Amino acid sequence: TLTYLCCYDMKTLERIADVYSTVAWDPINITFGEIVCNTDSPDHISFIVLLDAPSQARMLAFVRTLEAALNAAGIPVHRPRAEQEPFHSTLGVVGASYPIAAALDRINASIPVFSRTPHAVRQFAMDLPYRHFRARTAP
Repeated sequence: TLTYLCCYDMKTLERIADVYSTVAWDPINITFGEIVCNTDSPDHISFIVLLDAPSQARMLAFVRTLEAALNAAGIPVHRPRAEQEPFHSTLGVVGASYPIAAALDRINASIPVFSRTPHAVRQFAMDLPYRHFRARTAP
């Protein structure tokens, strides 16, 4: 998740989408660091892959640009992304009866080192209202 946009009404979400569409940005190279478990509740345990530290910093810098654009447009940011969990991709969600420790050990043994080949973030989307945003392309 790039930004968490809970607690906004539809009219404000449409304004947020309009603001995001004005922000020019270049593709962002990211690489992954490690797989961990995130326990939201006993029956909702997520296996997530975290971005490495340099990628976390690049993504956070981009989100701060988006948040600054929202603030400049008079849209308050309820909770800055910097105060939330790190950037990640969810691999799967299990319940407490799942053998979590064994699975995590097996995953980390299978992927001892992530590829250092960067993946480029070139686009992102909002669900409500559905809007798609793309990075600038090279001339």
